[in-house]
Amino acid sequence: DETKNERLFTHDPERICHAGGYEFKVKDFIRYSQNNMDDRPLYVFDKNFLDSTTVLKEIRYVPSDEDADDLFRYLDKEWRPDHHWLIAGGPGSGSTWHIDPNGTAAWNLCLAGSKRWFFAKSPPPGVHPSADGLDIATPVSVIDWYLAFYEQARTQIFECHVHSGDLVFVPSGWYHAVLNTELDGLTIAITQNFCSPQSLSHTLRLLRDRPHLVSGLGAHKHLYKDSSCLGLAFKSKLETVLQRHRPDLLDVALNELNRPSSLWAKIVHSSSFADAPSSGGFHHDSLSSVVKKQKNNKGRTSQHVLNDINDTTGKAEERTP
Repeated sequence: DETKNERLFTHDPERICHAGGYEFKVKDFIRYSQNNMDDRPLYVFDKNFLDSTTVLKEIRYVPSDEDADDLFRYLDKEWRPDHHWLIAGGPGSGSTWHIDPNGTAAWNLCLAGSKRWFFAKSPPPGVHPSADGLDIATPVSVIDWYLAFYEQARTQIFECHVHSGDLVFVPSGWYHAVLNTELDGLTIAITQNFCSPQSLSHTLRLLRDRPHLVSGLGAHKHLYKDSSCLGLAFKSKLETVLQRHRPDLLDVALNELNRPSSLWAKIVHSSSFADAPSSGGFHHDSLSSVVKKQKNNKGRTSQHVLNDINDTTGKAEERTP
């Protein structure tokens, strides 16, 4: 029941929630969402909300750690990275293009409202990751990206439009962005990142080759020289617990991780990059063409974009990954 699900967030109006680096009482955030005119609306992305509530137990069909076979569940609590969040926001709020942390996959359950999801295996037009993977340059908001790059990107991405009760799976290593499209209230969701057997080698490779990208272990940061040292320590902890609980799975992942690349694999890899569509943005579009797009979209507001998206929901659902 969508109304009941919404009450899981709104039932305690005095409760503190976190959005965009700020603390709000739930009642104040609701008031803000109903009246805001921001170009990039704030939205709740709160890792603590679910820890002190029975919300997960009250919702049917939420995948458990065992259902998702989350390998991080074997870690001691203090070494398990931040992994579940409550998300809430008004129309036009959302998450810009990113990859989920620590090589994890994720599930995302929409409890109320509606969302438009965008997925890409490689950086889509207008999205530029740094060489070390630490930062991703992208337009300030999903609306800005949509106005400037969507038409160019639409043949290179997957999309879906979800409503209350729909659950989305986000594959490990995929770029994705999300836009809350509900016009008459809050869009509310819960999400959890997990390390599955299928993504274990990806997680171990990331921690080996780019340990500075480790995320969600804030309580341990002060104990290590830098984030790379923390990432390597986390990799060691993960391998230790998996050796105890899932040794066969760990052996498979390590063999895959350490397997030397064949000449054919190198050829295929280099060819796929040569044949891949441009990553877009200013590398593909000249500055003048981007300015031209902005002029063509002059006067178009977030409301116009949300109306367009809601009007084309059926078309997006046909391209669901």
